[in-house]
Amino acid sequence: MKFSKMDTPAFLAGALFKGCAHLLDTVTGLRIRCAGLLERREGAPGGCLGDPGVNNGAMLELSQDTGVTLPGGAGTVRFGMTPDQVLSLLAAGAITRRRPCMTLTREQYPELRHAHDAWLSGLLHEPDWAFEAEFDGVTLGFRGGGPGAADRLARLDVTSTAPTPATTVAWDDIDLFGYPAGEIADALPGAKLLPDDPAAGAGRTATDLIVEPAGLRLSLLTPVSAGQRIVLLGPDARSWQACCEGAWACAKEGDALTGIMR
Repeated sequence: MKFSKMDTPAFLAGALFKGCAHLLDTVTGLRIRCAGLLERREGAPGGCLGDPGVNNGAMLELSQDTGVTLPGGAGTVRFGMTPDQVLSLLAAGAITRRRPCMTLTREQYPELRHAHDAWLSGLLHEPDWAFEAEFDGVTLGFRGGGPGAADRLARLDVTSTAPTPATTVAWDDIDLFGYPAGEIADALPGAKLLPDDPAAGAGRTATDLIVEPAGLRLSLLTPVSAGQRIVLLGPDARSWQACCEGAWACAKEGDALTGIMR
């Protein structure tokens, strides 16, 4: 199973980025600058933080070193935290709890490689981490690590619930949901674009972008719509090396659907 496929059961179960001087304006061919988040071309959605009427609301700030800084001075959710520590930083009214259909716990899988693939693709049910935080236009999800680290935050999942979220999701001053995948890739050192997936449904094309050194992966949609995703891996994600060395796909060809559909 490939996590990049937006039409996989993993994606269905989910209903279940230094400066902008380095971004090449693909229309004018000129490099553009702004003081905050990447500047949008005239007439395009998104914009610099502080532009009138454009994404002036809340911001989730992702960081490989820490995790995610929450809006409104609520604090920072740090990799390595326990579920209770994460919950203590979230507003009660923002928390939702659910168990997506077609999910198993790691103990229900006959082999670790299948549980690993399920964790990578979002199908693994982790009871202690079965909560999300809802913000304006995005959902923030949390996942524990692999063997020996299941009780420590190892991964953050951000999913857009609106085409242009009012909550900015930032990485090094880059609005990750505010630009096409190609422009994001130009702005992030070490970024690699994967082949487009035309099977994202509803006439959409999904483009995946991986920044391996940063543990960052984006799945962006064209045309822009809800359902775009960002995954950030923390240090405890390496605990899955008990299965294999695969960071974004199980190197032992695990199958998350084992026990569910096979």
